[in-house]
Amino acid sequence: PFLELDALVASRAGMSLAAIFEIHGAAYYRRLEREEVERLVTPGEAAIVATSGGLVAEHATFDLLRRRAVTIWLRATPEDHWRRVVAQGDARPMEGREGAMDELRALLRARRALYEQADHVVDTSALGQSRAIDRVVKIVREAARSEAQRSG
Repeated sequence: PFLELDALVASRAGMSLAAIFEIHGAAYYRRLEREEVERLVTPGEAAIVATSGGLVAEHATFDLLRRRAVTIWLRATPEDHWRRVVAQGDARPMEGREGAMDELRALLRARRALYEQADHVVDTSALGQSRAIDRVVKIVREAARSEAQRSG
């Protein structure tokens, strides 16, 4: 199954992400995010989980994920990141900011070393959606086979 961590956090909080950040702030969101990651990485059913790009800056959460799951950095150009976030209806991080694209570029540069700690890299800008999905599915299937062989 495919799960989106932000959706799990919003469901748990009983409010939208925008409301979580507006009412409770980023620290509350990050605490709920950590709790959801802890729940997801307990032994049980495997899943593909999409996380926010900022998760890597929460070192304890990212370390937990790296220890207990196969991680994949879905690399993309800043322009593709921008288009995808806006297409999802989330202008919150850069809304009304004149230098938003420059800030996004700086943020991606600052996080690059963290993203590179992922087990795999899939360049979604270079591959396009269909081929990127194929690559992710291949990585997940290989990880599942390896896990089955270790457990078997």
